[in-house]
Amino acid sequence: MRAEALKLSGRPRLWIMIGLLLAAMIAQAAFTYPDHRASESGEWRQTLAAETAALEGEIVEAPEDVQASFRKQIERNRYALEHDIPPERSSAWKFLSDTAHLLSVATLFLVILAAESIASEFHKGTIKLLLVRPVSRSKVLFGKYAVLLGTALLFLLALFAGGYLVGGVLYGFGGHDQPFLYTEAGGAIIETPMWHHVLLVYGLRVVTMVMIITMAFAVSAVFRSTTVAVAVAVLSLFAGNTVVPLLGLLDQGWVKYILFANIDLRQYFEGRPLIDEGLTLGFSVAVLAGYFLLFHLCAWLTFVKRDVQT
Repeated sequence: MRAEALKLSGRPRLWIMIGLLLAAMIAQAAFTYPDHRASESGEWRQTLAAETAALEGEIVEAPEDVQASFRKQIERNRYALEHDIPPERSSAWKFLSDTAHLLSVATLFLVILAAESIASEFHKGTIKLLLVRPVSRSKVLFGKYAVLLGTALLFLLALFAGGYLVGGVLYGFGGHDQPFLYTEAGGAIIETPMWHHVLLVYGLRVVTMVMIITMAFAVSAVFRSTTVAVAVAVLSLFAGNTVVPLLGLLDQGWVKYILFANIDLRQYFEGRPLIDEGLTLGFSVAVLAGYFLLFHLCAWLTFVKRDVQT
């Protein structure tokens, strides 16, 4: 495992990926900072009331799915006005929340690394040199996976620390206790501290990240193809939210068991489940655990039990 970690850390591509993530974060800060300066100077109650009135006028002609989003925003605005809760002021914690979407980019980078982790060994012919060492194939396989998880942790720490530092320099290091409003799946409006919201968002996105890179790692072991592993993982990452609602129209009970329907746990805290019937947080966690074990089982059976041919 140590040798694998040293090999990965010695590749410039890893640090280029981290640099690109931090550059994207700084670019977002540069583009949003002027808007921050303008918004901080106004009266928040007047601004929020005007926004609510505009949404109420637009909701009639909006598509049905957009109407649901507008309706939730209107309810949150009214809740904020009634309870005298100003919109989240720009801060290090607010910036962390705004840049959490970059974890999807980090996941894409990790998919590439996961897809190449095993497939590249066969492609380059170095798998024989790897397996002649006095180490079991199981240790080789899960050593590579452990290094992959360590790399994911490195990406996560880089984004979190970078976001907190950039946000703190621009907006101040406070704001951890300011209230954040969101609408849960049942329709209730929840008020929570900003630090709790940030940790929740990052935690839920990390679950998606781990599942996607585990899938890419398993596909790489089974098919020994970087291209196939990347294609399958990217399809799961970006197409799931589109495919599942379409399959849900079939009114088939098996749809709720597919990975796409359960992989994004944010659906239970922001918005609504992709399928109206049968999906709960506990059910999705159980399904994800099953897929997690299945991916590892497939990778292990393929890598450990099958004859290695280059």
